[in-house]
Amino acid sequence: MFARITGKQNQLLDCLAKAWSVEQIAQLQNVQAASVRRRINNLCTRLECRESDLAGLYSAWLDGQAGERNLIRQLCRSFLLAGPTAQDNILEDQAAASPAQAIEGPRHACPGDLPVSPQIRTRVVQEPYENPRIAITPGSKGTSRKVLQRAFPDNDACLNHIFHARMAGDYRCFKCRQERRWYRIAGFRRYATACCASSFAPTGRTVMHRSSIPLTDWFEIMLLFANSKNGVTGHFIERHLGIAYKSGFRMADRIRTHMALLECDRKIGGPGKLVHIDEALLRGIRTNGVRGGGRAIVFGMCDETATIALAVPDRKAATLLPLIDRHVLPGSILVTDAYHSYSQLAARGWNHEIVNHSRGEWVNANGFGQASIEAYWGVFKRTIRGTHLHVSRANLWKYIGEFNFRYNRRHVPHEIFWDMIEHFPDFDRQAELRIDIPIGPPRPRKRRPPRTDGVPRKRASRIFRN
Repeated sequence: MFARITGKQNQLLDCLAKAWSVEQIAQLQNVQAASVRRRINNLCTRLECRESDLAGLYSAWLDGQAGERNLIRQLCRSFLLAGPTAQDNILEDQAAASPAQAIEGPRHACPGDLPVSPQIRTRVVQEPYENPRIAITPGSKGTSRKVLQRAFPDNDACLNHIFHARMAGDYRCFKCRQERRWYRIAGFRRYATACCASSFAPTGRTVMHRSSIPLTDWFEIMLLFANSKNGVTGHFIERHLGIAYKSGFRMADRIRTHMALLECDRKIGGPGKLVHIDEALLRGIRTNGVRGGGRAIVFGMCDETATIALAVPDRKAATLLPLIDRHVLPGSILVTDAYHSYSQLAARGWNHEIVNHSRGEWVNANGFGQASIEAYWGVFKRTIRGTHLHVSRANLWKYIGEFNFRYNRRHVPHEIFWDMIEHFPDFDRQAELRIDIPIGPPRPRKRRPPRTDGVPRKRASRIFRN
């Protein structure tokens, strides 16, 4: 009855339950008494009750909610501490009493909310999990929404997939490290074992950590990220799901982080393989909240199969050479321009080819060029300028990781979405991936001196510079 009231209405009902007068409520909320009276009348109309019965009904509803919480806690605790035989008896009694509830269970699965009924779902046995990925069609242009709805029709199917993806076939208890059966706790995004009362939240510390947005909406937005060419913005998610912009921006930021974490451990090259190396200057970077004037340096490496790009603070040899040693496999042939930071590559044991652009050379005498990495810079810059316009310097590594995740799978677009939900990395690894970029004050704008003849200077129109 009172489950869908707003925050102001909840405060008003609390005051009425304490037997406050209309004048006292008006003084507390700093409004007129007529406004309080109008709100009370609207509540009575909405709840279909009289004003004299409103406070009593609300107090009784609060007492019922508190009693239901205590009952649910006791039932969950007794179920988790019981043995396997006792749990089977509880489940059989539940199925006999309410078969529909035993099969479907409560549909509200927001984390932190209490179950709507003291029922425990049927157990999760460690049977071979049929990954929906095996049903995809190779060679298709992407994953359609129909395929998504068929594979994950509800929140339970999404949570079950996340559970099996994070367990990765190892269903041992986290405390006693013994092979146990896991049970789904009704109303929660959480699984538990019977041996040590150990519980596990599949969405914890992942892209969906502490989110009340349905898992089906998360999977749908992840599908949009997979099928889009230039990314998805927070405003688009706001319009698509009908949620607040802050929630849409948070979803977009977390999905970008998820994609960047999946792409971070890649290595390229190998014996006899070409690795093209270059750096680019990216404009339109926000610095301390000031947009437009900031710039950032992006360092890129690519071979015939994949591309790696990182935001770096400078182009010095002490910054770039360790990144090459970390991400390029030994025996690779490195193709760079004539920038002096790469002059030490041959001394470090690398097979180094130089393309001198200052002399108008785009293919050197041995037939090596940098067309592949230059094409990557063109596509990446158009994505930033065309979709996002301005990017925060602190979040630049997320945008780079998101773009690289799609770009490295551009020849197999039907695999992008399934690679996104194949693993759910721990978000605590964010600190390991960021290369600290010094964020200083924005550059001061150069202002022309005022004219001495008293004629006002004509203001020039702003031109978007590519």
